Amino acid sequence: MDRKANKTKRLYIRISEDDKNYFESLAKRRCITITELFLSAAKNVTVKDYRQEEERSRILQTLSKEINCVGHNINQATIVLHQLRITASSDSGELKRFNDLQTTYQCLMEDYKQIIQKLLYHE
Repeated sequence: MDRKANKTKRLYIRISEDDKNYFESLAKRRCITITELFLSAAKNVTVKDYRQEEERSRILQTLSKEINCVGHNINQATIVLHQLRITASSDSGELKRFNDLQTTYQCLMEDYKQIIQKLLYHE
């Protein structure tokens, strides 16, 4: 939604220089305009904190990259296992280690899923 949509009227108020500086600083910290700051206060409406949204986006990108790397490593390990034709009857124990790693990966994926849910839905 366009932040300037339907905003055709102006409202002039008189405030002190200190108050003006305070409102400008507060709006800047929240990454919103002074208009949005006043409207949110007057209408008791929550305004989106764009800085926080950027942080969430950065965290999700990092998390996604890490998950992809782990998934790639598991895929490579699976390919190696197939190439070596390691079976469940193998005495090497490598299959057990691989299965343990895959179980750990699945647990981490569940943890990541919960974290992502919290980030996306502010739970």
